[in-house]
Amino acid sequence: MFRIRLKICFLFLAVCLVWAATQADLSLAQSTDMPFSADPAPDSTSYKTGYFVINSSSGTTVTETLRLRNDSDAPIRLRIQSVDATTGPYGGISYGLPAEPVKNVGTWTSLPASEIDLAPRETKNVPLTVTVPPTASVGDHIGGIAVWLPRAENAGEPGAGGQSAVIDTQMRRVLSVHVVVPGPAEPLIVITDVKPVVRPDGVYLEILISNQGRRLTRGDGFIELTGNDFHRDFALDTFVPGTSIAYPIKWMDNPEENTYPNHILIQYDQFTAEWWGSFAVGSGLKAQEAEREGASGNSRYLFAGLLAAVLALIGLFTVLYLRKRRREEEKRLPPTISGSPL
Repeated sequence: MFRIRLKICFLFLAVCLVWAATQADLSLAQSTDMPFSADPAPDSTSYKTGYFVINSSSGTTVTETLRLRNDSDAPIRLRIQSVDATTGPYGGISYGLPAEPVKNVGTWTSLPASEIDLAPRETKNVPLTVTVPPTASVGDHIGGIAVWLPRAENAGEPGAGGQSAVIDTQMRRVLSVHVVVPGPAEPLIVITDVKPVVRPDGVYLEILISNQGRRLTRGDGFIELTGNDFHRDFALDTFVPGTSIAYPIKWMDNPEENTYPNHILIQYDQFTAEWWGSFAVGSGLKAQEAEREGASGNSRYLFAGLLAAVLALIGLFTVLYLRKRRREEEKRLPPTISGSPL
């Protein structure tokens, strides 16, 4: 009986693992399958770039064409919307979400509709109009056209499609709208401060950087703490004009209370941005770090406790199984006959 129960237990665990793996593979396939494409149309001046590049003076209007294609065998309804762009934490262009209000290039772009229906394998050209306001400054201005497939109305409801758990995903593609207003303009990277910040995996140094110029740029730099033997190189990806970031650099765990002089240098295009300053680690940051280390330690202790409990249960099952097996083997042995030969 014990052996039967043990087999049932292992069979149940195996079934759970197979089910979880199957569901994970299914979710991954669904999340990476893009049933549509969106690109500049072949007759567009931006066709070969893969995104829209518009050279236009302030106060003028330009019309471009967006090509949408349904790559699936089912009809779909796509949403399209103009969005603003900013700079990500490490540089690189980051586009706004549909729910975020537009204030910059997102307001310059007009679309004929917010939803486009496509039959299976159908392609449609959608005109878009970019009106550069008379007050637009010389230089680079970045926005985007977001195209996405909304989730089904019941996709997030328990039991939809015969499943008890679902992953709510929306597949989105964003085409950059890069408006260039002609005239003399340069990027201008400015470093304004460095702050120590506690994060879940330790203390980081956030470098406050802004592009106060009018051109896109990127660069390479380093930060060093003078007298503390700390040096880190970093890469700054595409930086959008008129935006600011807090670039994170991993520093250390549990730094001492002190004042830390620092030096930062960023080289971009033919220019250099430099900063000499200092930051302080005080009692407030030390308290946050102690709380983080306590929470991290508690998590490690909990994991270690659970692992020990699992190992103990496995050991207990193994001992009981071996004892049971030994008893059964002893019962099958022939009786021992004792005595002296005749």
